[in-house]
Amino acid sequence: MCGDAMKLSVLLAISVVLVLALFGCVQKPSQTIVNEPAPAEQNVSAAPVTPVSSCASGNILQKDACFVSLAKQKGDPLVCKSIYSIETYDECLFQFSSSLDVCKEISDSKLRTDCLTKIAVTEKSESICNQISNLTDRLACLRQVLPPCMLATEGDARDLCFALEKSDFTECKSNACFVSYALNRSSTDACLLVSPELEEWICRARVANSTAVCKGASQIAIQDACIESVSETLNDLTGCDLGTSGSTYRNSCYNYFAVAFSNMDICKMTATEHARDDCYKNYSVQVANATACGKIVESLNRQSCYYSSSFANMMPSLCNDLPTLSMKGDCYARSIFSTAGPVSYDCFSVDNADWKDKCFYAAAKAENNGALCLHMSPGSEQDECKRLLG
Repeated sequence: MCGDAMKLSVLLAISVVLVLALFGCVQKPSQTIVNEPAPAEQNVSAAPVTPVSSCASGNILQKDACFVSLAKQKGDPLVCKSIYSIETYDECLFQFSSSLDVCKEISDSKLRTDCLTKIAVTEKSESICNQISNLTDRLACLRQVLPPCMLATEGDARDLCFALEKSDFTECKSNACFVSYALNRSSTDACLLVSPELEEWICRARVANSTAVCKGASQIAIQDACIESVSETLNDLTGCDLGTSGSTYRNSCYNYFAVAFSNMDICKMTATEHARDDCYKNYSVQVANATACGKIVESLNRQSCYYSSSFANMMPSLCNDLPTLSMKGDCYARSIFSTAGPVSYDCFSVDNADWKDKCFYAAAKAENNGALCLHMSPGSEQDECKRLLG
């Protein structure tokens, strides 16, 4: 029985093997296909890399120098992450200044600016320049990136820039732009678009550098106004002579040069007594020299000249030449007791001793300078000045 059972078991085992072989159920497990993610782009902000064994020996400075060299060799800013020193880390990152992300990681402001500027210039990118925090550095970057005319912020300046760049004055939209273009190119063509007529002829005369060009204007008044303006612009006193004799413009032209050249004798060239008096008075006020007041013929105008020049310049000494004590006193008072107070150094030139003391006292209070009290005559007024100001 035992032998039969064994034979039966062997036969069954053989049968199972044959069935499995016939139907192919014994197979090599199939390999599961895993779609691995693409390697991430290198970013210096990623987790620090494990220190490379080749830089594991030596002190900190030696290791940092090794990592800088290794980063450059491998072309990998991530290696810089293993550096200890912040300064060295910045220098290591700067080797990879073609990457905007790398620039942003640099701590040193100058290196970061240089890094951003380099990329901005390469890419002609205004937006990258605008990431520079320092205004001066940002503008320096923009000057290398933007076309020159785009840096002009004002409308006239930008229009003029484009007009000159294109050699086309029709790019201008204002008189100022047309005139600037004409002067820059020494061409009167752009002046033809300037209005009104007076401004057109002033433009033409300035381009030609000749006051005589004003004579081409259609009306005498326009000619005279042009002559006055261009004479002053060109600093040409003789140009005034081209104006109509006795006209307001010609007299005003002489008046201007009397002050500009500090020469009151130019006032003699004005026509009519009244115009000369006005010229002398204006000269005295503008130049702070009352000598010209004495040349004024009409007495009331002459007195007014002293008053006006002393008050306008806060210089009471300009009252010294008035003929009477009462006139001087009135004139002194106006300049000394003005809100601003007199100019302290002028007090030395005041002729009247009492008014000189008042001048120093007023100047000391206006300037809060007690030392000026020492120039006053000894007495109660000086004592009060010293007590008040120390």
